[in-house]
Amino acid sequence: MKLGKLDYVSDPRTLMLSEFVKPDISLPSAYDTDQYRRNFPNESWGSNEYKDCVLAARANAQLRLERIEQRRTLPITDEIVIDFYKKLTGCKMPGDKKDTGLSILPVLKQWKKAGWEIGERNYKIWAFGELEPQDHRQLMFGCYLLTGVHFGFALPKAIENVLDWNYSGQTTPEWKAGSLGGHCAFGHAYSTRGFTVMTGGRICQVNWEFIDKFCDEAWSVISYHDSWRIKQTFDVAKLEEALHNISQSATQ
Repeated sequence: MKLGKLDYVSDPRTLMLSEFVKPDISLPSAYDTDQYRRNFPNESWGSNEYKDCVLAARANAQLRLERIEQRRTLPITDEIVIDFYKKLTGCKMPGDKKDTGLSILPVLKQWKKAGWEIGERNYKIWAFGELEPQDHRQLMFGCYLLTGVHFGFALPKAIENVLDWNYSGQTTPEWKAGSLGGHCAFGHAYSTRGFTVMTGGRICQVNWEFIDKFCDEAWSVISYHDSWRIKQTFDVAKLEEALHNISQSATQ
C-alpha cells in the first residue's frame, strides 16, 4: 500500500457527531457492518500504486452506504477511483510530483458538495463529522450507526509489511508515530479487541492500543438523512439546524 494521507486539516465549523446522537443509544460489544451481507468488493482502489488511500477509504464507505440504504452494489472500479484521484490532484502517473496524497477533510467536503460520478449517477453525502479518535464509544457508534469509520493514522515504521497492527507500549525509534507516514483506512467492524480495517485491498486487525497511540483523526458520514436508522438514532432536526448554520456562515 502507498501512504497518502496528508496532515490533519481542521475547520472550526466541523461537526462533532457525538453531539447529535440520541441519548441512551445502546451499542453492542462487537459489530460487523458486513456480517450477513453478500460479500462486498475488496479491491485496493489503486492505493497500492497511487497515494490515494483517502479515496480508497471513501470507495469502501460508498459501497456500504449504498448497499445498506438502497440495496444495490455500485459498479466502482479501480479505474474510477484512480481517475477521480487524478482529477483532484492533477497527478498523471504513480510517483509523479503531483502524486502527493490527500487530506481527509477536503475530500469529505467535496463528497458533500459535488459528489462522485459513478455510472449514470452522482453520489453525495448529506453530512459528515468528526469522532474523537481516542473515545472508543464514539468510534463504535461511528461503525454501528453509520456503517464505518474513516481512520487517519500516523503510522510507525514498525508495522511496515505487517498485516495486523498491535501496540503494547513499545518505545523504540521504529515505533515513533508518523515514522512510516500518514494513512487512511476504512474500519467496518469492531470488537472488544479493536477494529477491523480495509487497507490496500487487505483486511487488517488493529488493536485499541494502536488506535489510541497512532490514530490522529477519525470521521464518519451520513448518506441519507431520511433513513430509518438515522431517524432512530440521531437528532435529525438538531443536525439539520447545525448544517444550515454552517451553510449560512460559508456564504457570509
